Formats: sequence, structure tokens, C-alpha cells
Amino acid sequence: MEASDIAKALCQGVYENNRRLARALAEWGGPLEEGQVRGMLHHWAFGYPQPGGFDAPEPLVDRRPQWRDIPSSRACYRERRDTQRGRIVSGDTLLYLIPGVAENPPLALSAFAHVDLTVLSELSSLGTRIRDQALDGAGKAPVILMAGGNAVGKSAVAYQLIRYGFEGAVIDSPWVAEQDVRKVLNRGHEAWVVYVDRPFEDAFQSMVLRAADEGRLVDPSEMARTHNEVPQRLLQGLAIFRNQPRVSCWHLQNTASDLKQIQAVGGPLHREGKDALTSIRLRSESRSRADFELAAGQVWARFRQAVRDRHQNPYPTDLADEIDRKMA
Repeated sequence: MEASDIAKALCQGVYENNRRLARALAEWGGPLEEGQVRGMLHHWAFGYPQPGGFDAPEPLVDRRPQWRDIPSSRACYRERRDTQRGRIVSGDTLLYLIPGVAENPPLALSAFAHVDLTVLSELSSLGTRIRDQALDGAGKAPVILMAGGNAVGKSAVAYQLIRYGFEGAVIDSPWVAEQDVRKVLNRGHEAWVVYVDRPFEDAFQSMVLRAADEGRLVDPSEMARTHNEVPQRLLQGLAIFRNQPRVSCWHLQNTASDLKQIQAVGGPLHREGKDALTSIRLRSESRSRADFELAAGQVWARFRQAVRDRHQNPYPTDLADEIDRKMA
């Protein structure tokens, strides 16, 4: 086999994968046809227009995609082990209900940047239904609203809380705003906001390792943004609830991977919760977004050197190349 044949075979493989993903995305019923989505994916994969010789885009089968069967999608979500029978609501987990994402997470999650967001408009609706189901299942128990940058340990804390007897629901998201708290209060629950803090360098290293294990992408700029902006928006969102006994806030400082040394301060906002707000405002991680991006570059450079020196396990080339590209 000639080198050109090998290259052609590799391109064909990538193209076929893009075609499967294009169908999965187009089934979401957005304004883009499958052929348009496929063209975007192909341009992302190869950097030039679709070559000739491939079959023309096939028309979509006129059927209702399985994910749009809301009861079925809810059941699928509840059956996932990482949702604790649907009690933990996470946007990341919702994405894996899309067939293309489950099949090839790195390619699919990268491709979303090239697809009109309205293609995924119903994902938000599905997320709302799953969240409401979790709140219904919480009865009169409080609802925890997790907050914090990427890879700080929010999910690990959520699992531990349920493991040790917490009976309510957990909304696992980096962001918590005033409207999020009000939605919980309006449903008759107490709102417990838990902000998880972790040194950015540790969080970024954890994200890099998790990406290899779970097939996720690492976006240094987005990580820097969440670590910089989430606490600011959280403080703004909770300001109006400062003397509200039905709203609590905790600041958890995660300094160990096993959570055994986690430090917590907080409580209801008319008492100890005010201490949590002060602690968040004065946290040592209060750096600019540019500083976080610089720190990410330094951590990544050390990690790459450790891989080259064989002090670190080999890292997937496609993920490493994607991180390099985003660092540029």
C-alpha cells in the first residue's frame, strides 16, 4: 500500500465518522441540513472543502429521534450511574444523551463550535425537564446548587454528599445566578449554594488527566474564564439574599484529591453564610483571567515535558494537539 493510499484511508475514516456525527446533530431538528453540518465538520477535520468521490448527503429518515422521547430520555438519564438515579443534574451528562457524543466525545464536542446553536435548542428544554424531575423527587428536602470553576471537584463533592445521607437534589453547574436560587425557592425548597474552590494549577492538571480518561476536551481559555468569573457572578447573585434564612452558602476549599482535607465555612445567609461570602471574596485564588491562562500554559508545558521524559504516562496525540492549538 502506498503512502497516498494510507492517507486516503485515514481521511475516509475521519469522514465517515463525521458523517455519523452530522446525522446525529441534524436529527436535533435545527435549521441546518445534514449536508451543511457535515460540510462544517469536514472543514474542521481537514481544513479544506469536501473532496470529490464521496457519496452525496443522504436525506434524513422521517422519524422522531429517540432522544426527543422525553420520558425515555429521562429514564436514560436516571439509569446513568453518575446521576445517582437522577438526583444529580449536570449539563455535561446531558450531552452524552446525544449518540454522536457518546460515540466520539472529542470530535463531537469540538464540532459543536461549528454548528448553529439552535440545532441544540431542545437540549435546554430537556435539561429543564430533568431538573424539574429531580426537584420533584427531592420532596421537601433542600436543593444544593453547586458552583465553581472546571475540575475543582464539584461532582466529587456532590457524590459524597449523597453518599453520606443528603436526601435532596443537586444541580451541578459552574454558574449560580439569582434566578437559579429563585427557581429553587419558588418550588418550596431551601437553596444551599456550595462554592467549591481549588488551586487553578491543580484543577487544570486534573482536567488534562480526566480528558484522557473520559475523552473530553480541554479548553484553557474557558477554564480561565470560569475560575475568574464564577465567584464574581456568584457574589452578585447572592447579594439580594444576604438575610434570607432559606438560602445558605458554603465555601469549600478543596486542597486534597480525596476530599479528606477539605475546609468548609458557611451556613444560612442570615448567620454563618455571610462568613462564606467574605471568604469567597477574599480567597487566595482571586486572579485575573490572563493570569489563569498564563498558569494553564505553564502547567501544560511541564506536563508535556514530563511525558517526553517518561515521568508521565503517554498522552493521546489528538487531545494533546487540540490543547496545543488552543494554547497558541
